[in-house]
Amino acid sequence: WRQGEVVVATADATAATPDSIFVRSRDDLKPQRTVAQLAADGFVARVPLDPDALATAMKFQLQKGFEYWLGLHNFYVITRYNHSAMYAMSVYQLSQRLAARMPP
Repeated sequence: WRQGEVVVATADATAATPDSIFVRSRDDLKPQRTVAQLAADGFVARVPLDPDALATAMKFQLQKGFEYWLGLHNFYVITRYNHSAMYAMSVYQLSQRLAARMPP
């Protein structure tokens, strides 16, 4: 992906957000719903995104609750190597840390 391109975005879920929208298996990794459709289910990105972009809703269990993310097309591309949302998130976060250390 190109630097600056949105791959994932942090998100918030409401109490009304159905569990069925979240990734539960490798079959759920491919984005099927638009950002607008997910928002209508109470799953909203914390940054502005194209409402027509296809995205995948993810939640990761942490020690103090859940962390919510929207994965866009290039996040899905990362999962083609290893079919795990957690793996792809680790690759993405590592890439961000490495990029932050690179000189401009």
